[in-house]
Amino acid sequence: MVAVGEQSSAIAIEALGSLARHYQVKREAEGQYRVFRRLHILQPGDRAIANNFAFYAALTGRDQRLAEQVSRENLQAEPGNLIYLATSSFVLLQLGRTDEALALIAPHAGAARRSPPVAFAYGLALAKAGRPAEAKPLLTGLPPETLTDAEVALIQSLLHP
Repeated sequence: MVAVGEQSSAIAIEALGSLARHYQVKREAEGQYRVFRRLHILQPGDRAIANNFAFYAALTGRDQRLAEQVSRENLQAEPGNLIYLATSSFVLLQLGRTDEALALIAPHAGAARRSPPVAFAYGLALAKAGRPAEAKPLLTGLPPETLTDAEVALIQSLLHP
């Protein structure tokens, strides 16, 4: 028998998943942040949810310290996970720690061809490090339909200041 609390939690998680897909289609980072923040509260042990929470928190400028902590813990738990590595680098970039972010992501630059998250984080790190010519092919090669409007605006602000 399923307890009422577990059932309502499962319903909330399902509803939030639908909402996340809605905001993804709308390319709305703020909505994604709110959904993944709530999901992270409901399922703090889920690393994929935690990663999305950290990414959207950093992108929207919210919960920066928590985003850093969550992304660092994910990467420590799974150091070979390129998505967690890219998120950690991105969080550091958003905190103004460009040198650290570049040092973290640069050894994995070769993965940028097959990993959009790595291309995004590495491209942004290069751009913020004053190397926009190297950043441009990485960032303009990302499929625009997979990016939120906030990601597109961030890329544009760095490539065309």
